[in-house]
Amino acid sequence: MTASSARARRSEAASMIGLDTNVLVRLLTADDPAQLKAASRLLAAHDGEPGAFFVNDMVLVELVRVLGRLYGFAPAEALTAIASLLESNAFSFEDRDRLSHAVSQCGERACDFADTMRVLKNATAPCEYTATFDKAMRALPGVRVL
Repeated sequence: MTASSARARRSEAASMIGLDTNVLVRLLTADDPAQLKAASRLLAAHDGEPGAFFVNDMVLVELVRVLGRLYGFAPAEALTAIASLLESNAFSFEDRDRLSHAVSQCGERACDFADTMRVLKNATAPCEYTATFDKAMRALPGVRVL
């Protein structure tokens, strides 16, 4: 990698804005008008910029938990929220294909989103399988219950 291409990568990466879980929660629930306005203003300021916002896997796992536990979202509703983020070109992810696969698997197999993300991340590591004591994970491919 040349010095100029390294600078270009740093510049490209620095132009993205990482979003915390609470920003996404405000946008999805509109439960705090002042914070919703600030979050909406941020998105509007970068309207039309593909991949302007980075949402990492930990934020997504926390988002599903928060929406379910604190806001009463059913698992399918939380998955729909993530699917809506995937449909927008404003958001970048660690691995869009893996995330899309996780949403699909959770919907089809009624599996926990965090478990599904762990198993899929392990598979790309690449791990032979994910070992667990959690019998509920048995429905996921690549899992061995001990």
